[in-house]
Amino acid sequence: MSASIRTKTFVAGGLAVVLTGGGLAATAPAQASAPGAAVVAARAVPSSTTLRVAPRAIQYGAPVAATAQVTTTSGVPAGEMTFVVDGVSTKAPVVGGIAKLEIRPSDVGVQTVSATFTPSDPAAYQGSAASPASFTVTKADTTTRLRIIGKEVGEETSATIMVIGFHRTVPSGKVKMVLRRAGQSQVLETRRGRLGKGSRGFDLGPLERGRYRAVVKYLGDTNHRRSAMAKRFWVSR
Repeated sequence: MSASIRTKTFVAGGLAVVLTGGGLAATAPAQASAPGAAVVAARAVPSSTTLRVAPRAIQYGAPVAATAQVTTTSGVPAGEMTFVVDGVSTKAPVVGGIAKLEIRPSDVGVQTVSATFTPSDPAAYQGSAASPASFTVTKADTTTRLRIIGKEVGEETSATIMVIGFHRTVPSGKVKMVLRRAGQSQVLETRRGRLGKGSRGFDLGPLERGRYRAVVKYLGDTNHRRSAMAKRFWVSR
């Protein structure tokens, strides 16, 4: 008959000690959690934002595209981008690490754009801001047109001046029209006025039969360049 062996395990001096019927046996060091041990949380991944604007020089009324891109060392973060242009902020979603904004400048001069990324999950990603970018807006070119109504003897003749800005902007400012008989230097009529919604009308009264030449000048405004044109017309019987 085989004898039954009793064993008992206890910890002594950092070792697991087994007491058997034949003596002591030491095994591997005992594993135990240190009192007060802290669990360190994962740190949010840093992000970096870059900003690009194109084109860098435009005429008033033309659009500018701002593109902000967010990069990290791990994954593609989601969130929103805050663009600030001339003190006005606009938020745009970040999709695939990229946010875009179309800018329509309100004035000429140098405009500065900034972009700041705010992550949807701040525990996973850190926010970041791009270095500012700038672009230059110059005055827009204009086209001046003239329409004459009432080109028969005895009719009231009227002139309408229309000024159109680059990219269909609406100029303001003053216009001047000088009317002469074609081929003569003597001035028959001079009219001055200010544009309203890009146009201005003048009454010239009844004109005699003959050929006339009208010269129109637009004097420009804060955002639009000057322009001029000349037109000949015939008053018939």
